[in-house]
Amino acid sequence: MGLQYIANNKGNRIAVILPIEEYRELLGKLEELESIRAYDAAKASRMHQIDE
Repeated sequence: MGLQYIANNKGNRIAVILPIEEYRELLGKLEELESIRAYDAAKASRMHQIDE
């Protein structure tokens, strides 16, 4: 199916429609990225405490 776009009355793309499986995959990747960022922040915080 691929991506589908919704356009306004001027023809500008304002939204995208994607298959639910692609959406779920994106959500999974986002959650993984958030976990990595939280880990990195916690690690940096611990490193900062050790340096003090």
